[in-house]
Amino acid sequence: INQTMRQIADNLSSDFLCIYLLGPDGLFHLEYKYGAGGNICQKMPIAGEESMVYEVAQTGRLDTFNQLNSHENSELKMLGGECLGSFAYTHIFDRNKNVMGIMRSGSRNRREYTDEEKNILELTGNRIGVAIENSNLQEELRERVYFQSKLIKSSNNGIIAMDNTWKIIVFKPEAVVLF
Repeated sequence: INQTMRQIADNLSSDFLCIYLLGPDGLFHLEYKYGAGGNICQKMPIAGEESMVYEVAQTGRLDTFNQLNSHENSELKMLGGECLGSFAYTHIFDRNKNVMGIMRSGSRNRREYTDEEKNILELTGNRIGVAIENSNLQEELRERVYFQSKLIKSSNNGIIAMDNTWKIIVFKPEAVVLF
């Protein structure tokens, strides 16, 4: 994910990227940050219902901003106060097309995002969603394997497990005594 963030920042000439993921509390929590403005990301570790992150998540579409002082939103005012000129917010979707996060890209320069850059942001949001889900699934699998390994090792019983072709995939030596 960090390598992908670096590539996005380079392609978009962004000074920083922040990725907020939806937490069990229904709010968006800062999970990843990249770039010189990483401290800016930490000024808002949780994006509440009054935040632009939360608002963009509710709209279901990519949003860009380049006149931060004219907005009433406190998040945009805070970002404008950091001498930043433009931002883009894009969705991170899960495999069911539900919003699982928001990526905020920011630049010190005030500029309009081109259609191509907007497409890059949207595609990247999709790819990051896949990467995050794969990472979560891999961690779940690692935890299951660890649990099963501990369970088998701690058992006093003989254990034999086979796959669907009847090949033995788990064998505990105590099984020899039983059979």
